[in-house]
Amino acid sequence: IEVIRGPGAALWGANAVNGVISIVSKPARETQGTLVRAVAGTTNREFAVRYGGSTGPKSYFRVAAQGLETEGLRLANGADAGDDRRLLRLSSRWDGQTAGDAAFTLQSGVYRGLINQVGQQQSTVQGGHFNARIERRLSEVVTLSAFATYEHAERRIPLTYSEIRDTGNIELEASGQKPQHAAVLGVRTRASADRIGNGLALGFVPT
Repeated sequence: IEVIRGPGAALWGANAVNGVISIVSKPARETQGTLVRAVAGTTNREFAVRYGGSTGPKSYFRVAAQGLETEGLRLANGADAGDDRRLLRLSSRWDGQTAGDAAFTLQSGVYRGLINQVGQQQSTVQGGHFNARIERRLSEVVTLSAFATYEHAERRIPLTYSEIRDTGNIELEASGQKPQHAAVLGVRTRASADRIGNGLALGFVPT
């Protein structure tokens, strides 16, 4: 997790006014081998497995699966409130280099969760994403990069509302840096579309 202070709109977008919290996942070459983790507590349980390998001298990958479960709370009489939650997540990452020495990263993931609430039917959340990034250094000073991402998300709350959202983003960037100065020039386009389903308790007009 990287905390960046000060304005950074040129790098991070128009909303980066006072700072940015950037969450960066580890490169695949730093997560080689097999990892199995299990956590159990009074209310929370987690199980995760991850495997990382290599497909060449400059090509690394990893795949992972994670399951989370949170038990429901207890009512005053000791009975289960029935508001437990479960989530399953699958993910993958591939880092490598092309014949032209351009570095690339491909990431993908899918998830599905079940959420129970007191006095309501079971809600579901599910979705997935795909990210692609390629970067090439033209010289010790100038670097070109391209980034594309697509995300699909669904949230369904019976009798209340549902939302299905698709979001796509493409970025092209050229950067130059010397000891005294740095410059960034880029272009970005983003599109997001959703479909809202009205329920008995909540409605959007127009839909």
